[in-house]
Amino acid sequence: MSLFLNLVCGLMFFEMGLFSAMTIPFPPKIRKPILNIVSLPFKSIHFQVAYKCILGFILILFIDSVNKVIKVSSDLTSFDSAASSALGNNSVDRTDILLRRFYAQRNMYICGFTLFLTLILSRTYALVDEVMVLKEQRYSKVANSADAADPEEVSKLKAQLVEKEENIQILKKQAEHLSKDYEELIAKKPKNE
Repeated sequence: MSLFLNLVCGLMFFEMGLFSAMTIPFPPKIRKPILNIVSLPFKSIHFQVAYKCILGFILILFIDSVNKVIKVSSDLTSFDSAASSALGNNSVDRTDILLRRFYAQRNMYICGFTLFLTLILSRTYALVDEVMVLKEQRYSKVANSADAADPEEVSKLKAQLVEKEENIQILKKQAEHLSKDYEELIAKKPKNE
């Protein structure tokens, strides 16, 4: 593999690791610093320009590798048609063409997956960031609603709670007395009836 494709492959592995780090379900206290670290370079305009240039270069490599796949495939079909008309054994030439097709397809897949991961990575980051913001808003609303509760209303609710607990205690005592009365009636009742 050439130096360019080694770099593209390294970028693809880096993107895969970054994608895994963003999609693993970490607690919010861990996820937020990870997202801040990930988003830090993207806030720089120089990094964005360099990143777009790299993506353009990878796109050019992808288009070139697609053209090579098409060319090698056409070479293979022309070789197969020529080999079927000739009587000689040209397995070495066929193997060479198949090997070139394999390399061209490999390069095409590496460049294509890198471009695809780049698109997926940016969208995933946007979604995860949006989810984190919405969770923070929800937690702040819950905290604010608990803090902003009216003290008079809270005291009324506490008074109602105490009253309900007293009613429950009264009902329990009544149930105990009814149970005792029932047991006494059963005990007084003659057994032959």
